[in-house]
Amino acid sequence: MLHVDLLCAILQKKDIDSAHIKGSIQQFQQDIQKIRISLHSMVDQSSVGGSQPEKRCQSLSPEVHERIAAEVCKTILGHTREWFSFTNHLVRATLLQGDRFEQYKMAFPEDALSNTLKAYPVLHGSKLKTELSHIYSKEEFRACCGAVDLLQLFMENNLEEDFSETVTLLKILITTPMNTAEAERCFSTLKRMDFSEKNET
Repeated sequence: MLHVDLLCAILQKKDIDSAHIKGSIQQFQQDIQKIRISLHSMVDQSSVGGSQPEKRCQSLSPEVHERIAAEVCKTILGHTREWFSFTNHLVRATLLQGDRFEQYKMAFPEDALSNTLKAYPVLHGSKLKTELSHIYSKEEFRACCGAVDLLQLFMENNLEEDFSETVTLLKILITTPMNTAEAERCFSTLKRMDFSEKNET
């Protein structure tokens, strides 16, 4: 359950954005898959010299333990894929993922840009590409950790007009729900929108 708790904690952060979340989901799935693969050796170790099992589990054989654990892992992975099956917006968020800017400077992410423009027709494609190319070429932007940091950098330095299309995309990404269980966080989203509007006026 440690991995589940860690993912839940990440999803509930106030400053979370879709530029951060994709990697966290992938890491979680990889961790659960590793546990699933190593179940046989884990069960063998616990049956040989591990701690005493609880009374209700003493009657179960190692094979049954392994089968139950494998089913739990399968269920967790299945639910994770279902809950995050609508994550196309996470692909768009990679356009503004600071740790990829150096890579994008060498090879512009045309597919991600095309995906983004189809999803958000309000954006001006050629201007956004020009702005992103400039962002990717400047080292000072690479230190930004996610969309919130990048938007704050633009606002603090009065760059909203120079990077108007990027700012529009950032606002979209910041206010995009991370998962389907977002009802309890609607006020947080409204506060973010209010924050953006106040800084514009």
